[in-house]
Amino acid sequence: MTAEATAKTQDATEAQEKVSTIPPDELARLSDDVIAALKTVYDPEIPADIFELGLVYKIDIETFDPPWTPDRMSEEAQVAVGWY
Repeated sequence: MTAEATAKTQDATEAQEKVSTIPPDELARLSDDVIAALKTVYDPEIPADIFELGLVYKIDIETFDPPWTPDRMSEEAQVAVGWY
């Protein structure tokens, strides 16, 4: 197998591994929410947000693995939210 063929196979494998388990409509909503939040962050020297300036190249949303649980919180965070 040539180096080029090996690279293409690796790219295809990586693309398959990145398939989201999030439903497409939820993924679109999350992406829109992230973009809306990014548009509130302004460059300190230019009166434009970082999204419109083109400083964000890609938004890649993945599921948590393993799923998050409150057990993953530090004791300090649990105290802050009143769970300790």
